[in-house]
Amino acid sequence: MQTKKQITRILVCMLLLLPVVSESMAADTPPDVIQAAEEGLLPFLRRIPQGEQERFGFTKTDNPDQAYLGNPFRLHTIPPAAISEYQPGDTADSLISETRMWYFPVMLKDEFRAILIVDQMNGQWKAVSLGRAKLARQLGKVSKVWSRKRGYAPRLIAVFQVGEYLFTVPEKGDYNLTSLSPEKRSVKKRSAQTDSNLDELSHTIERLNIELKNEKLSDY
Repeated sequence: MQTKKQITRILVCMLLLLPVVSESMAADTPPDVIQAAEEGLLPFLRRIPQGEQERFGFTKTDNPDQAYLGNPFRLHTIPPAAISEYQPGDTADSLISETRMWYFPVMLKDEFRAILIVDQMNGQWKAVSLGRAKLARQLGKVSKVWSRKRGYAPRLIAVFQVGEYLFTVPEKGDYNLTSLSPEKRSVKKRSAQTDSNLDELSHTIERLNIELKNEKLSDY
């Protein structure tokens, strides 16, 4: 009898130590990916060096152990060839391709604080890094404007060759692609069909193509 009570106490303590997980995890996220994120969050939070909480999106008075996972984003990418071969009329969906990585917002007080990345390593899903506080803040803004509760599902995109993150909102049409770096937002006049919070696909691809060409030139 005493042993059963001890086991019950141990299980309760283990549950209390686990980070809280968002109740509304996206239905299209594989269970193994969610499990890897859940198991990896607390160990990564506890590795944050003392005095460096702000670098990971937390204030000095925050308790990172209370952080929890938000709805993840499957990371997509746009290959350089798709950018250079872009033709007017191509859709955002036709240019992007999925990566193996999932980006989980790390939340505290209903705010995006950092990103926990889950990737497939040797056939197993694992949490591989925690950080990207600036990206988390930008994704938080996007998620407020284009929230799942309102029926939107923004796609997160990385163009690795120029070190830039972008997003597209399929529910707003096939021809929007917007940078998550405010300074890179399109300054060109938007058409009447484009929402003021989004950039036109053609304008963004044109800029990315120029940046890719400059990157190649800088290699010489």
